[in-house]
Amino acid sequence: MTHCGSALPQRSALAALRRTFQAATTSQNPVAGFSGPEFTAVSPSPTLAARLRDLHDQREAALTKALATATGTAPDNVTPRATAALFGAVARVQFQRIR
Repeated sequence: MTHCGSALPQRSALAALRRTFQAATTSQNPVAGFSGPEFTAVSPSPTLAARLRDLHDQREAALTKALATATGTAPDNVTPRATAALFGAVARVQFQRIR
């Protein structure tokens, strides 16, 4: 994937996702699921579970937009949407495994 109008090197979305996950794991980023026993103890809350789903959905929507922009595709095109959904699924699995 390239960034339009910049001198950034070409990187695939998968490579960028991998680097992001590795960095989150190395730093034990709470956004990736390293939130400690206090959060895990209250995570069965329906309100918190709904908010967590919303945050995952927001991340997926932002990724859809970024992929569409990077590839010159319309945001409502199925390809960036499906790709973002697949990456979102990977992020959710990672989040659940870390927790």
